[in-house]
Amino acid sequence: MLGEWAVFTAGSSTLRLSVIALVFWTWLTLPVSAAEVVVAVVAPAADGRDGKGAVVTAARLIAALVSRGGSGVGLSVETYDDPCDRAGSAALAKRIAESAAIVVVGHACAGSAAVAMPVYAAAGKVLIVAGAGNGGAAVPGALYLPATGETQGQFLGRAVMRLANGAEMRVALVSDRTRWALTNVREATAALTSAGKAPVKVETFAGGDKDFGALSARLAGAGATHVVVAAFGSEAGLFVADLVKASPDVVVIGTETLAGPEFVRAAGAAASRVFVALKPDAGTAKAQSETGRALVEGFEREGVKPTRTAHATAAAIEAVAAAAERAGRQGRPVTAAMLAEALRHSISAETLLGPVAFAADGQSSIGPWRLHRWKGGSLIPVQD
Repeated sequence: MLGEWAVFTAGSSTLRLSVIALVFWTWLTLPVSAAEVVVAVVAPAADGRDGKGAVVTAARLIAALVSRGGSGVGLSVETYDDPCDRAGSAALAKRIAESAAIVVVGHACAGSAAVAMPVYAAAGKVLIVAGAGNGGAAVPGALYLPATGETQGQFLGRAVMRLANGAEMRVALVSDRTRWALTNVREATAALTSAGKAPVKVETFAGGDKDFGALSARLAGAGATHVVVAAFGSEAGLFVADLVKASPDVVVIGTETLAGPEFVRAAGAAASRVFVALKPDAGTAKAQSETGRALVEGFEREGVKPTRTAHATAAAIEAVAAAAERAGRQGRPVTAAMLAEALRHSISAETLLGPVAFAADGQSSIGPWRLHRWKGGSLIPVQD
């Protein structure tokens, strides 16, 4: 290209140099091409830089998996150690600010994000703080993943309201008498009550019970439209079978204990009516997507035990890839501003942790639990 300009301007060396400088400056200031997005991954120094660190491994594996998804967008990662002190993190941020990366994922150590974010903002880069548990909302401008944790009981209360989708609902909670099940019921009750949806019935049964006809009749008499079940598989299956007979239109949502074959055997055809809460782990990540399966197998192959921060890092990179691929399919160049806008307002990306969406304030909607449903003898993730 420069040779062609040189021929065109052969009559004036000054003009030739000016045009060459203009072309070079234009190249420097163009948005990053949709063909390549560079992500800087900042791992805690304790994660290890010997190739076996969980965060570093997750970043490398997920980048290879999500690149070139059909839109022509490629994604590569550069990994850095976060010294996890304010002075060192500030110096690292300045170094990354001068790199080709337009997105930074990491700075999970306390205080790192606070000193790094102003540097990235001045350089026009996006920061996703992945895996931090230290009050991320205190740093304006950053995105955070994951947000606050959630217990299974709290999730059950929130999920049953989401399933109702604003329609009139009468919720009953049923459990066996184990301490674990009663804790789930207490937490779900608190979540429902705080939202003005207090349960109409709270019932228990003893482990080993086989006849749930009377209990099902009481719930039908109370007009229960949604029933939350916290119990072990065999008894829960028998109860659900009786409940569906008594209330054919009832919606049932259960704890992770309803995820096994013993529940399906006891519930029979009624199992297909049940939503099950599961926490994403190696098994559910495999089931949720081909990317999740390949990532988990990559960890196993390399003998690396993934951490929460590693999972969050991988999910953040998947979200970036989804935003970049969307731009690529539209024929748009990928810029940091475009990615920030897409991540905050436009997309909900499927990741190994389930769907990830960021709010305008930077907090993510991801939680540690996700609904699944029995279909053909398998648990299938429920799409929001």
